[in-house]
Amino acid sequence: MSNRLDGSAFSCVLLLIIAFLLVESSLVNKSGVNIELPAPDTELPGITGPSLVVGLDDDGRYYIANRSVSDEALLKSFKHAAEKDPDTAVIIVADHKTQVDRIAHASALTYQAGLKRILMATKSRRNVENDPPAQTDIQSSDESQKR
Repeated sequence: MSNRLDGSAFSCVLLLIIAFLLVESSLVNKSGVNIELPAPDTELPGITGPSLVVGLDDDGRYYIANRSVSDEALLKSFKHAAEKDPDTAVIIVADHKTQVDRIAHASALTYQAGLKRILMATKSRRNVENDPPAQTDIQSSDESQKR
């Protein structure tokens, strides 16, 4: 009786694992909205305190928590944030191709809801060169702290 192991069983199991991983990787959902941020001429400071991130894609659609929302739902989210903390900062993460009137409309809705701090997200100067558009995860600071 020989104590040799047959390698064909191990190679078969290895091939099954590789096939499973290849199939599984194609089924993974990528979160985020494809937004290419504009680049500033100088480095800008960050913010502290509560924030609500609003995304705008190049077609002018609004996003909160990676979900497309209507103008009415956007205003409702702003009002809810204002009730929680009137000093909440609204960060607009807009694609560089977004029409200015859609950004202005989002700004107007923030003032209508009672929020006064509006910021425009940009790329960091360090990341401007050779930086492809990224999948941006759009969520408020409260949501990221819950995770």
